[in-house]
Amino acid sequence: MDAGYPVDALPVGTTLDHDRYEIISILGRGTFGITYLAKDQLGRDVAIKEFFPTGYVSRDHSSTVHSTAGEQGDIFHDGLKKFLGEAKTIARFKHPNLVHILTYFEQNGTGYITMGYESGEDLNTYLQNHNASEQYLINLFTPICSGLDLLHRAGYIHRDIKTANIRIRNDGSPVLLDFGAARDIFTSRPDHLTRIYTQSYAPYEQISPGWAEQGPKTDIYALAVTLYYAVSKKMPANAQARASALMNGKSDPYEPLATDAQHGFSPEFLTAINNAMNFDPDKRPASVLEWAQQLSGGSTSEEKPTPSTGLEKAKNANTTSSSPPVEKEVFSVASLDETKVNQSTNTEKTTSIKFWRIAFPLTIALTVIGGAIWYIIQDIAPATEASEAEPDNDGAIDEIQSSLFLTTNHGDQPQYQQNEKIEFLVTSDKNLFVYCFYQEEKANLFRMFPNADQPDALIAKGVTITIPSPHNSLEAGEAGHDSFQCFGIPKDIANALSSRLNDNGGMQPITAMTLPEVKDFITAQNNGSVVETAEIPITIE
Repeated sequence: MDAGYPVDALPVGTTLDHDRYEIISILGRGTFGITYLAKDQLGRDVAIKEFFPTGYVSRDHSSTVHSTAGEQGDIFHDGLKKFLGEAKTIARFKHPNLVHILTYFEQNGTGYITMGYESGEDLNTYLQNHNASEQYLINLFTPICSGLDLLHRAGYIHRDIKTANIRIRNDGSPVLLDFGAARDIFTSRPDHLTRIYTQSYAPYEQISPGWAEQGPKTDIYALAVTLYYAVSKKMPANAQARASALMNGKSDPYEPLATDAQHGFSPEFLTAINNAMNFDPDKRPASVLEWAQQLSGGSTSEEKPTPSTGLEKAKNANTTSSSPPVEKEVFSVASLDETKVNQSTNTEKTTSIKFWRIAFPLTIALTVIGGAIWYIIQDIAPATEASEAEPDNDGAIDEIQSSLFLTTNHGDQPQYQQNEKIEFLVTSDKNLFVYCFYQEEKANLFRMFPNADQPDALIAKGVTITIPSPHNSLEAGEAGHDSFQCFGIPKDIANALSSRLNDNGGMQPITAMTLPEVKDFITAQNNGSVVETAEIPITIE
């Protein structure tokens, strides 16, 4: 087996579903599962998603998955039922531009979903190498809107639309992946909706359940973010930052696309994107088909995003005397994006931290895991309540170990070969300001988060972020035993630490402090309280 192949994954050659499928390789893995490339009995490629939530299960030598004891075991079994139930529901949607579920089954003590696999590249990769024209984007998004309309009319939404989930087939046609995050939203109470989202693409009603009803306009916002990036090659201000500004009486930080300054794009096309980016869902287009018509030059009475209605709603979300009941979370994770494992593409710039080279493309992405995302079906979890304005932190940081969860694209005890890609997944179970550092065994200390590409140190409750961001890469350098550590700290200490580091926004060697000095500084700022950290040892062979 390849040295970089995860030890907790099914071995290559494993057969599933009564020898119907044979595992060929891993396409990706995320917090909730592993996605494999497999062959069926006719030799056709398929993608198989295995329900394998990190931290809740283990695998024995016979490939059987065992859940941990107690409450975590109950959570796993509840999640498995929802995983398979969602597959059964979503399998009924058949559209040429929506990924199709072929079958689902239980084996090895867990669940599997088999999906069609098609060669091509995701939109994220395409945009890194091409400048898309207006007509190209219209031709790409019109059929996607058609597929979403089918979903919406049946009472479902996607809730994880982004460049990595739009795959461009070899014939140029698009297919929307990963709508396992969809849910029958019109027959469920808002407090039962899952916080499954990618931060940069999600509107505020998705980040803060109960603030406004989720619906087709939730997907329209994410589509608009995707097009905003395709046009400008930068990400707009995310909804969390917008809400924070509005709730503090500041202007909406969203910068509308200038309809007279984007060469090669018509005012009507750009106006349609701006309309769909409204903070207030009531001001967005009513349906994806209506919005698709606007993109193509239909009627667009532009309503620029304004703070008035959004401010009122955002404040009400935090001042209301009652809030929807919060049920037990399933895995307490909101974004279930997968990281590429053993990537073969050479389109991304890669970096060795040992030589201080961190790639910073012009694009900005503030969320979880990039690269090609293959056909994934994700779990549905009960709603979690999150106010994005302030962290759930009263100044004491004695129990940060229980608030932060760390893993990597190689699991919880990772081993890497030199030049192999390293990615960290950081999840917080409450709103928390977080600083993360990478310490080499014999050399440098780097602040990995926050950084110039991910400047907001606040990680919202239930959100999973990927470090580095999707548009950057980090490679293992010289052999040794390194470590990755994160600190959960109050906002005032975060501000003081940022000033003290003086490291030009992170991702560069820190000369002002050592890691022990960082910890001592935080402890001193916290009135001498002992600071707990979440840490992952990194072995480089």
